[in-house]
Amino acid sequence: LMERSDIAAGEKVLIVDMTNGERVETFAVRGTGGSGEIVVCGAASKHIHAGDKVGIMAFAWTDGRSGRFSNILVDDKNTFVRYLTEKHGDTI
Repeated sequence: LMERSDIAAGEKVLIVDMTNGERVETFAVRGTGGSGEIVVCGAASKHIHAGDKVGIMAFAWTDGRSGRFSNILVDDKNTFVRYLTEKHGDTI
């Protein structure tokens, strides 16, 4: 999921819990590839719980246009469904 969404390990992310309205800023850590597992550790786990529906946003400050981001849609097992933003040469 991190690769498909262009999120780098250590990158700052905002997790928005659509189940309970909580928002947590943290950083991304690479897990087991292909597992679809999203794990929230430490203090963030007090706000985000197993089974909650979440949105994860990565962002960066820049003085130019990076042009590198991807919005993806996953199913309820966190399996990639499709891109929500166009990638060069793709048709949505």
